[in-house]
Amino acid sequence: MDALAAALGMDPLELRERNFLRKGDSIGTGQVLESEPMLAETMRRAWAALGPPRPGSSPRRVGPGAWPPRSTPYGRMCWTRDSASAWVGMELDGTAVVRCAAPDVGGGQTASLCSIVAEVLGLAPIRSPRSAGSHFTPRAGTTTATRQLYMSGNAVLKAARAVREHLVAQAAEMLEAAATDIDLVGGQAVVRGTTREGAAWPTWSRRASAIGRPVQVLEKFDAPAAATIDAETGQGKAFNDFTFGTQAVEVEVDEETGRVHATRIAACYDVGRMINRLAARRARSRAASSRGLGRALMEGSCSSRG
Repeated sequence: MDALAAALGMDPLELRERNFLRKGDSIGTGQVLESEPMLAETMRRAWAALGPPRPGSSPRRVGPGAWPPRSTPYGRMCWTRDSASAWVGMELDGTAVVRCAAPDVGGGQTASLCSIVAEVLGLAPIRSPRSAGSHFTPRAGTTTATRQLYMSGNAVLKAARAVREHLVAQAAEMLEAAATDIDLVGGQAVVRGTTREGAAWPTWSRRASAIGRPVQVLEKFDAPAAATIDAETGQGKAFNDFTFGTQAVEVEVDEETGRVHATRIAACYDVGRMINRLAARRARSRAASSRGLGRALMEGSCSSRG
């Protein structure tokens, strides 16, 4: 792309942008993009974050480049039937427990599921006991791409909402208020619009258990009806959506030895709504940049290709 831009006398970024996918365009399988690809914005932001090039000194040369903006399938292949289950329950001390067999492979899957429960139940960020062992947790399926956040995240969300419904009813009874007026904030149930003292989680959690009101729920999330791919033509909707991002890198090349050293790298991704900001920034964005750098400069299987 840089060589084409030079031959045409164009800005390399402008040439790339002219060829980006846009909302309404079709990809190779005939699938129409239903959301707006943010390729241009991620590219411009990554390039701006990289900053101006530093001058090189002979026999070294320093120059920036944009790694090709790319799209990645999101969540799951939508022509398959898929499901995930999760269990959410309250202990007598007001602790929320999440059980889900979603393997955490370093992408923050555990923390994200706990964050969903904490938000629904009005708790502080929770570090709940949770095991991925299949002997003790409901089936969740594979951790591939961003599938777990979509599948197990929705299963956990359904279970947490069901627990909330039961416990809000209990809190409303104890506070002598309508269930629709109960807010769960900071580990307490309070009556909206009043200055009345609220009830702490352990109080009404124990009360609900004592009278047999459900304080634990097992839920299952089934993916939406599968779309189909024509087996003969390969045409159809392959994925529900795509994520987009760009990496920009400055490299220093020693002209005598050929040694390449990456001096600066900047990345920008269109991630949508972040469930776990820390995981999105560190476990996903930075890890993706590091992996790309490793494949380009340090891993033998790739370095032989130049």
